[in-house]
Amino acid sequence: MPTQPLADVSVVELSTMIAGPYAGQMLGDLGADVVKIERPGRGELARGLEPTLDGESFYYLTANRNKRSLALDVTSDEGHEIFMDLVESVDVVLENFPPSFTERYDIDYENVRERNEDVIYCSISAYGETGPYRTDPGIDTTIQALSGAMSTTRDENTPPMRSGVPMNDVFASLYATQGILTALYSRERTGEGEFIDVSMLDAGVAGLTTRATYSMVSGEPYPPFGRRHNYFAPEGVYEVGDGEVQLSVVTDRHWEWFCEAIDAPALLAEERFETTNSRVRHSDALEEALTRELREWSAAELVETLREAGVPAAPINDTLSVWDHPQVQAREMRRTLDHPTAGAVDVLGFPVKYGSIDQRIDRHPPLLGEHTEAILSELGYDTDEIARLSDDGAVDTGT
Repeated sequence: MPTQPLADVSVVELSTMIAGPYAGQMLGDLGADVVKIERPGRGELARGLEPTLDGESFYYLTANRNKRSLALDVTSDEGHEIFMDLVESVDVVLENFPPSFTERYDIDYENVRERNEDVIYCSISAYGETGPYRTDPGIDTTIQALSGAMSTTRDENTPPMRSGVPMNDVFASLYATQGILTALYSRERTGEGEFIDVSMLDAGVAGLTTRATYSMVSGEPYPPFGRRHNYFAPEGVYEVGDGEVQLSVVTDRHWEWFCEAIDAPALLAEERFETTNSRVRHSDALEEALTRELREWSAAELVETLREAGVPAAPINDTLSVWDHPQVQAREMRRTLDHPTAGAVDVLGFPVKYGSIDQRIDRHPPLLGEHTEAILSELGYDTDEIARLSDDGAVDTGT
């Protein structure tokens, strides 16, 4: 029978945009009760970004399902006390604000731990809790530049470019989720809480992987990629008769299969192209030969032919055509939720599949303050108190 392993875990999320919300969403997908705290009146920054679906921002809909919304002004005295009441018995606090913000309003780890010594407190910030940049602002693009990743996203004739996806937001979310799950497991064994410090810069630098060790070994910056790989050939994006195709010849066996598949025995017999390293050394000559060989192929025919031959290849989908791909459909990476104002809303599926664990994708991204009254009632506040707090602006009941 399917299970939800985090069904008994409570999370308070104080975050905005992608890095924190995406981590909270993954915990919610696995069954955790995630209470998302947002500013009364406006909510978090993502709610205001266009385009919208019947008033609901695409940005907010991306990373906020399986949560309850508490509209609470943590910067006010009354809001701060409610926050402290809320975290007193919670398992996890997740936030993604600079240390200067949480310290200024006494909602940082040390203050929360005074009320809940077993708490697992996860902080995601641009630069982490230590170092000279700890209070500086930074977003995904800032980190792409600072980490060195942006310098590789180009070819020799173009300037550095940002990645088309928020890679460091996602990296940080994944490390935060991993850190929280590890801390929960550790607490089961030791009985002790934990502070988790996730830096987007650390995550981005770790994401360099082989690009980092290349520079450590060679003492040189990693050369730009562009449309071709630096250490395999042919590998990259290639022109065909009706567009472009990505293909990857990584091994010498792949090279044999590739030449046989496109019916190019002369290429296979060419001594300069016998091994991976020699193909890279003679990449200009190889490029010229492939231009002749591939121009008669259509993208669909070439991809299917290479797939059947065992050579990695793919069409260049965009972010709309990807949903028509049969493998993406088979893996249920597009799911639909019912939303009270936006109707049927398509959302991303959970990227990890389990044999017996159920990923809960059934609670819509909440309206601002949709659960404020219910959550405050759970904390022991009565109807009159909630009404007074709403009148004072400390909370927003969404009505």
